[in-house]
Amino acid sequence: TRIVEDTRIRAFDSDTSEYLFQAPETGSVRIEAVLLYRRAHKELMDFKGWTDPDIVMEKESLMIPSQRPVRN
Repeated sequence: TRIVEDTRIRAFDSDTSEYLFQAPETGSVRIEAVLLYRRAHKELMDFKGWTDPDIVMEKESLMIPSQRPVRN
């Protein structure tokens, strides 16, 4: 095996990521981000039979209202 991407954040460090999504033409959009602490990668936990629950470290939600065009 080899590590393709290490997404761990060291204790007391921070990380910033940027994501782009196509918004729907109508309706509001709700964005939710959750930072979890997990003992190990999910696949390893499943393989080992570990049942330790994920711990929610931070959670943030944001509602973006519909962007309806203004008529002149």
